[in-house]
Amino acid sequence: MDHFKETKDGVILPIKVTPKSHRNEIMGWENDELKVRITAAPEKGNANETLLSFLADAFKLPKSRLSLLAGKTSRHKRICIQGKRSEDLEKLIMGIQT
Repeated sequence: MDHFKETKDGVILPIKVTPKSHRNEIMGWENDELKVRITAAPEKGNANETLLSFLADAFKLPKSRLSLLAGKTSRHKRICIQGKRSEDLEKLIMGIQT
């Protein structure tokens, strides 16, 4: 579980996003980042919103529990997730990746 960083505010998850994909999906780990494909184009924040919504559904959390900390205009992002421990997130990711 070296991928996660636990803080007092939540778990920090590093993500590499591939926008304009055919479907939203978690691909697995790549270079210590969770690789995620999303359908939205990186225009006007649409990709970020789609990413947060998709991850909230995948992690069974309200979207308000996820926040974008870094990478607003980059494919490399850091998301803060409140309400789950890193162990729980690791199990969820292992269970849903394709």
